[in-house]
Amino acid sequence: MKKKKMSTAMSQPLLIAFVMFAAVMFFTPGPNNIMLLSSGLTYGFRPTLPHIAGITFGFAFMIGVLVSGSEPSSSRIRCCRRFSNMPALRI
Repeated sequence: MKKKKMSTAMSQPLLIAFVMFAAVMFFTPGPNNIMLLSSGLTYGFRPTLPHIAGITFGFAFMIGVLVSGSEPSSSRIRCCRRFSNMPALRI
């Protein structure tokens, strides 16, 4: 029995889509970056440090809640029920 050779390379259309998405995401600042830019220009670097820390800890807290298993709270929301049964999201 011959083994089927698996290709590890991306197809050309998928590679082009990935490069375009990565380029757009690289050059497009998010809302936090725009707020930090505005705060830094208005108040200076040192007064903006608590804002940077708040964004960093807030994002870490959000990821921590997501990873800790917030399924009981998310299962009450109708749009989240569909995604809570996906095997890739179960830990």
